[in-house]
Amino acid sequence: MAIILGLILDRILGDPVYRFHPVRLLGSWALFVESRLRAYEYTGSLAGLVQLLSVLPWVLGLLLLEAFLRGPYYLAFEVYLFYSLIAWGDLRRHGVRLYQALQAGDLCLAQNRAQMLVSRDVSQMDSGAAARAGIESIAENWVDGFLAPLLFFHLFGLPGLLIFKWVSTLDSMVGYKNPKYLAWGGWAARLDDLFVFIPARLSWLLLGFTALLLPKYQGWAGIRLGFSQHHLLPSPNSGWPEATVAGALGVRLLGPVYREGQPHDSPWIGLPEAPEAGQEHLKQTLWLAEGAWALVLIFETILNWPGLVRWFTLAFGADLI
Repeated sequence: MAIILGLILDRILGDPVYRFHPVRLLGSWALFVESRLRAYEYTGSLAGLVQLLSVLPWVLGLLLLEAFLRGPYYLAFEVYLFYSLIAWGDLRRHGVRLYQALQAGDLCLAQNRAQMLVSRDVSQMDSGAAARAGIESIAENWVDGFLAPLLFFHLFGLPGLLIFKWVSTLDSMVGYKNPKYLAWGGWAARLDDLFVFIPARLSWLLLGFTALLLPKYQGWAGIRLGFSQHHLLPSPNSGWPEATVAGALGVRLLGPVYREGQPHDSPWIGLPEAPEAGQEHLKQTLWLAEGAWALVLIFETILNWPGLVRWFTLAFGADLI
């Protein structure tokens, strides 16, 4: 029940910006722990491990709270936390805003909105590069921000979801290969790769199957390309959804990018004769990810149907059978 309500709330509301949002609190805690460790001149791999383990009091507090809450109070808390820690609704909004900027021909606005989705340098992007960045981010973050936390909630409940989101947040903050974080962020980066390993490969099947069901997509091409080209990306996980989307759309993604003002060569994914992705392909990607989200919602509804019947019967005296 909590999953269905959380999925719907996330899709409708996205992530409202407020001070005590759980992800914002996790980020603030990560910054606080890092500042304390650096104040004592701990900067290496051990400091990164201490920061990673600093979530344990949060997990203990969550377990204690779960033990005391009962009935509708627990359901409300479970729905709130699950909804707050998944991110398809907000990711979709960012993708739509980028598409609207590209459609309006406002390159400066498109670059700014692309920056909300990617960490790379956007100042040198043309409209095609901005669209590709959006497509790649939606494909990758559909896994990181939606499918993976959903799977962790299924397997390990709210504590597992909290741990996953903590590792994901840390990876986005300290998982960089630069002098400051190379040793420090290694724990978070490797653990995030491990946590997303299975969800990334599930996304290959789910996005490919969704493309088979929707008109104007090439489902089998997406499945084949996801399997054959996922290794072209340096990440062990992001290549699976990105290559699948490239095949399903019949386009090429990635290619040369700018980082810190300098051009960097990265391989193209997609068939060599396929066109580079553009703004209309960004729109198609949004629909593909939305379709996969809808399949998940249908699956969850079927899985939780007996509980839904009981809940509606108790709440409204309704008979759904």
